[in-house]
Amino acid sequence: MEQHGSERLLLERHVKKESLIRHCLATGAAMKKVAGALGQDEDLYEAIGILHDIDYEGVDGDEGVAWQRR
Repeated sequence: MEQHGSERLLLERHVKKESLIRHCLATGAAMKKVAGALGQDEDLYEAIGILHDIDYEGVDGDEGVAWQRR
């Protein structure tokens, strides 16, 4: 995960709860494994997993908020 220092910095800038940071890092690790099994870009999948909840605290966990703005 060392290759994803910029993703981690971005995550930590927007996410304050340590448990959510750990969740995002674990999701990134899991997605990297899935990518490998599917023959896909492991680094890309890992980065997407790390950043997938970057706005969660900003919308108070309301996953529908971003979709409702469209």
